[in-house]
Amino acid sequence: MKTYFCFSLALIICLFSINSSAQNVDYIFRELSLNGTSQSATKNISQEENFKVEAKMMCNGEGGLTLIWGAYSEKSLTFGFGGSTNYLIKLHDNSPEVGNGILANQYNIFTLKRQNGYSELFLNGVLIKKLGMIDFPTSIKFECWTTTSLTLNVEYLKYSQMIQTPLCPKCKQNPCVCQICSECGKKPCICDLFCKNCGRLKEKCDCNTICQRCKQNPCICNKPTLCSTPRTDTYVLIIANWSYEESLYSSLEYPENSANDFARLCKDNFCIDSKNIDLKFNMSREKMRLCLLENDFSKNTEHALQLLHKALQDNSIKRIIIFYIGHGAVDAKGCNYLVPKDASSESKSSGIELRNFYSYLINENKKQNKEIIIFLDACHLGSKNAAKRPEREWDGDLENIDKGKIVVISSAHKNQQAKGSGGMSIFVRILREKVTGKWDGTLGDLYDYLVTEVPKKSTGANVQNPDVSKTNDLDWRNIRLR
Repeated sequence: MKTYFCFSLALIICLFSINSSAQNVDYIFRELSLNGTSQSATKNISQEENFKVEAKMMCNGEGGLTLIWGAYSEKSLTFGFGGSTNYLIKLHDNSPEVGNGILANQYNIFTLKRQNGYSELFLNGVLIKKLGMIDFPTSIKFECWTTTSLTLNVEYLKYSQMIQTPLCPKCKQNPCVCQICSECGKKPCICDLFCKNCGRLKEKCDCNTICQRCKQNPCICNKPTLCSTPRTDTYVLIIANWSYEESLYSSLEYPENSANDFARLCKDNFCIDSKNIDLKFNMSREKMRLCLLENDFSKNTEHALQLLHKALQDNSIKRIIIFYIGHGAVDAKGCNYLVPKDASSESKSSGIELRNFYSYLINENKKQNKEIIIFLDACHLGSKNAAKRPEREWDGDLENIDKGKIVVISSAHKNQQAKGSGGMSIFVRILREKVTGKWDGTLGDLYDYLVTEVPKKSTGANVQNPDVSKTNDLDWRNIRLR
């Protein structure tokens, strides 16, 4: 079931804002409400005309999409609602780009500006896409239509010409950037207002005091020089899956960058020897089982992918860090699964069940007594909101286990999705903010920051809340990662 709000113009694609003002406002639609009906209008323009098109609208109903379309031709553009919390952009026959953070059942303002051979697309006043110039038809058709299951309310759709201010003859830009400071990027320069060491306003800077941890001024706690002697007693296993074979699991844009960034944090901020960091990408179920569940194979057979087993048996390794990013799944019984690239769409159990993974770690670590820290950045892998299981069947909650020395930090609750934007997961982005900023080096301080800041970056229906699960024999909050 779909609802479409249509701009039939190849022009909507090209719009870049420069300092300008609008005149000759023409309201194409006002106070329009559609349910199973349509309405259209046509506007004539010149090829040289600079203009702005703005629509304020909302959609109510069950499922489906609400869209703004360009012309139904080779020069079409789609820009509008892509679901209850998403917006959508589609140019010509390209694949659609989908972003989140909006609510379709509230009024949203979609703006498209064409000026000086460029285009800009704004959502609620925020620039979200820049596009290049194309030729538009001189007659632009606007059309709104809906299916009976959805109601589209359009407060207004207006068209206005833009008056362009001239470019600076020296820098050829508008606004002029001739006097912008190359260091701070401001005009006028504000470099002298901030401390060059800590970046804070000089009036609030505390660099003249000695750091209580490193006993130096300025503080060097967050500088790579702390890693002059890399730790060889810690092993890190990073698994990132993003290219999935079944249509049930969509391909993901951010796991590769996020995994590489986590590896850099382990090396530069956790001071772990790079030789002890393994990254594995787009693993099949068989390879993930080899990597994570050694007890599924003969004890007498050594395999190159039995990385975790080797680390558990290595007496020189005192701590193991595991990071997984990709799709996660939960079945009707509340079982969590890591999803390999070849997971079957017919059965979620084709993944790696977390309960089995934890059982393996607990049994192996009874002899080794290593600290095991697990980060899970995927949907539905949290311990909260767990479904009840029959008596005598362990539900995978580590809180019920006395020994194992395991702590698991998940990026989202079991009933939530984990998100990413700009090529990076929200969880890893916030984690990086903390470990490269003011951090006391403990896992507890890092977790408190994640719990506070991740929900702020994932508002609305897509909010995600990190959680923690641990065995009872581990003082996890005081574990020092640096």
